[in-house]
Amino acid sequence: MSENIAIISGASRGLGQACAQLLNKNGFTVIGLARSLIKEPYIAASYCVDISDLSKLEEVYGKILENLKSKSINKLVLINNAATLNPVGPLGNESLKDLDFAMRLNVTAPMWIMSATINKLQAQDTRIVNISSGAANNPYPGWASYCTTKAALRMASKNFAADLQGFDKFQKRKIAILEYEPGVIDTAMQEQVRNSGKENFPNIERFVELKKNDELISAAESASQILPFIEDQNAEPYQERRYKA
Repeated sequence: MSENIAIISGASRGLGQACAQLLNKNGFTVIGLARSLIKEPYIAASYCVDISDLSKLEEVYGKILENLKSKSINKLVLINNAATLNPVGPLGNESLKDLDFAMRLNVTAPMWIMSATINKLQAQDTRIVNISSGAANNPYPGWASYCTTKAALRMASKNFAADLQGFDKFQKRKIAILEYEPGVIDTAMQEQVRNSGKENFPNIERFVELKKNDELISAAESASQILPFIEDQNAEPYQERRYKA
């Protein structure tokens, strides 16, 4: 019997958690990756892994793919949600170690996960959602690392879609990628932004005001807007979408 499978990184809280709950309600068997085990009814299988640890990621995710290869998968959804805002601050404050961590978590890991998933699993229909940000297009003082890595992931998504169209081995498969800007969500990352301090993030007042005026978006509401893409039987290989109130 065919299954609908969803794999979500950063599934323990925030938008990742909301996506897990949403897809579980819509008939998906949800596999969650997080830095701690997730003991929730909407997660069928939880894997404890820091995806910035590339050797550990390769080991753990390799096992996940091996376990799934024996299944008949109707629709496969992959959501690359895990990310870091750090390092935050003016140019020159960041360490080489912090920059490397951000690149591994925000770019290298999701690129490898996408590639491994597409090449190892032969689902009838595959949907990949990469959680993006307005920072992928717009520079913010103090966010050089975050803006750069989100822009890099957006280009990686576009190039993966180009590969899907350009190589014969992918031509007969239904694979589509969505770069989704989820809006300003009321999550732990937003709390981190508000606690950054003006000396590290000059635009802090905008985000403080959003919280003060109750204008932040709930994770559940934002997550709901990926569903049309997942359900679209004729989705284009690459799409970009922003949260709309």
